[in-house]
Amino acid sequence: MEEHLRDGRDVARKSRDQHQAIKEQLYRLQNLKAEDPDFESTFHSLSSDLQQYAKEAEERELPELENKLDDDSVSSTVSQITAIRDGGRATNCAY
Repeated sequence: MEEHLRDGRDVARKSRDQHQAIKEQLYRLQNLKAEDPDFESTFHSLSSDLQQYAKEAEERELPELENKLDDDSVSSTVSQITAIRDGGRATNCAY
């Protein structure tokens, strides 16, 4: 991502920061009981942040990236993103 988008370093840094914030929210949520007064607000905040993160990726970052990469690179990048999304680790990912 860093090497293919015009502002790739900034986009990658922002994405990593958002990803880390979402992980922290998820950790907080996992440690709350449903009866906890903070559960609902934490859940809604996490949901909202995840939707925004996905929307930015789908509407801006991924289309721009697809325009810069050839078909093989797109297929490889999509596989890496899918592996990361599904909890795995991608190899050779410049993200």
